[in-house]
Amino acid sequence: MPLNVNPIEDWARTRELQRETATTLAAAAATLGATRSKNAGHLAARLNAIVARLRAPMRVVVAGEFNTGKTTLCNRLIGVDALPTSALPMTNLWTRVYAAPAIEAFVRSTTGAREPIGSVSADVADWSSVDIGAPSDRLAGIELIDLPGLADPRFDRTIALVRNVHPHVLLWCTSSTQACKESERSEWRQLAPALLARSFLVLTFSDLVKAPAHRAKLMRRAEDIAEGVFAGVLTVSSKTAHASGPDDATPSDIASAWNEVCRQLSRLGKHRCQLAVSLAHRILSRRA
Repeated sequence: MPLNVNPIEDWARTRELQRETATTLAAAAATLGATRSKNAGHLAARLNAIVARLRAPMRVVVAGEFNTGKTTLCNRLIGVDALPTSALPMTNLWTRVYAAPAIEAFVRSTTGAREPIGSVSADVADWSSVDIGAPSDRLAGIELIDLPGLADPRFDRTIALVRNVHPHVLLWCTSSTQACKESERSEWRQLAPALLARSFLVLTFSDLVKAPAHRAKLMRRAEDIAEGVFAGVLTVSSKTAHASGPDDATPSDIASAWNEVCRQLSRLGKHRCQLAVSLAHRILSRRA
């Protein structure tokens, strides 16, 4: 995408392209299913599976080791304080955040049942995840996944936790005060290069590195480490949510980060549409 294209507007256009593509393929599946061909039902089901993938929200996953500011980053990304930042028992659960008219919270059990979070026991042994709805325009077409921290001595977790939620874009948080530890790098090596290539290394708490020389040194080191692994390096402070004032034309750290996320979502969304149409043509060519 050209650099002069607004990433947020382009992502909105990509979402519309996905909707239009899904509608067209759903109509083709309905037409195919109405025929009497012996394999029409099977082919229509395959088309509908493609439609379901196109209509599913794309997943932006926030991960990293414990105490790296993941939940704070999630709240700042959506512009709503929807996720509790220090609530154990949620520490051991992953949280899915989705668009909703007002903040709502549910817990999912290991059996798949979903209940309002206020109506369940504090015993989390049977909880598997938390669902939180939030009124944020940035969640259009997106699920934001806040993963519990890896390398937490209280819990036994592995990098498989990241793979199991199937990210489209990954934001790996690393604290600016002790960034890019060898333990983190060993975890990255276990993830698919294709995923990392559309994901970002996020230096959180960047405002805690006060000296300009130290901040420049940190960025050089992070960029050297991220080169050829991540799509880029983002910096996020622990405090500022917006630009310094209404007359400040410089985008905030969160606005800049969100622009980069939208760039990746747009690229991936357009590729998904192209792939969906290609697969649909192959399916339709097999009609009897």
